[in-house]
Amino acid sequence: MPTPSQEDNRHHRRSMCSELISVSFYDQQDSPVATTALLEDLSPRGGCLSLNVPLTVGLRVKLAGDGFSKEAEVRYCELGEYGYLAGIEFAAGHEWRREEWQPRHLLSLG
Repeated sequence: MPTPSQEDNRHHRRSMCSELISVSFYDQQDSPVATTALLEDLSPRGGCLSLNVPLTVGLRVKLAGDGFSKEAEVRYCELGEYGYLAGIEFAAGHEWRREEWQPRHLLSLG
């Protein structure tokens, strides 16, 4: 879950979800890395990922799933109870639109 300071940075309501997606990026040695993450929440501007590897703040990542493809930047990453939680902000032109794609499990809170 986000800390209170992270919650203050959110300008759009988030929807809770549960969707496995692929996350790919280049590491510090410029080698490609791909891992799987759980997309836990989602808004038009970003979301929260749960994953087994830490992501560096500022890192550009590509997200992909069934009918879903976005680019984003990591805004925070912290060790959670079951792995790492990473907050991401979608790149310009990659904002999420409900009418284009919805996770199979989506709960709007408000």
